[in-house]
Amino acid sequence: MLVLALIAMVPGISYVAGLLLLAPAIEMIAGRVVPTFPRWVSTRSLSVRALKSTVQRLVPVLKHLEKAIRPRWRLSPGVTKRVVGVAVLFLTLLLLLTPLPLIQIVPGIIIIILAVAYLEDDGLILAIGLLATLAFAAASAGAFWGMIAGAKWIALKG
Repeated sequence: MLVLALIAMVPGISYVAGLLLLAPAIEMIAGRVVPTFPRWVSTRSLSVRALKSTVQRLVPVLKHLEKAIRPRWRLSPGVTKRVVGVAVLFLTLLLLLTPLPLIQIVPGIIIIILAVAYLEDDGLILAIGLLATLAFAAASAGAFWGMIAGAKWIALKG
């Protein structure tokens, strides 16, 4: 989920990564222990050079994150998995459906926060990520309402 969220922030391929993010989110909601992907995804090979380069760039960032993120406010793993799955599913749908330029960066960052908090069992950061999910949902709802109101206004003037 973490890697897919990073990829989802890149314009142009965010929709592909968003579609792939749906799989682990739905599996988390269902309570599956091990993630599975469609065969056409799981049989693809990955360039070792590209993966090594990415990991080398991410390790220093992850070391800094490890200082701030630690296990606290522990919750039941089953409940946490489902809550994170619902939040990621919701954010992924917003990523795929919100027609604003560069908007994929915001849900991508929130999914990264949720994924890291889930991996590190940090309930505090998880709560922050869930609040950010709600704030982004409210902002998206406001944007959708504004687009609908604007379309109605244009239709009345035309």
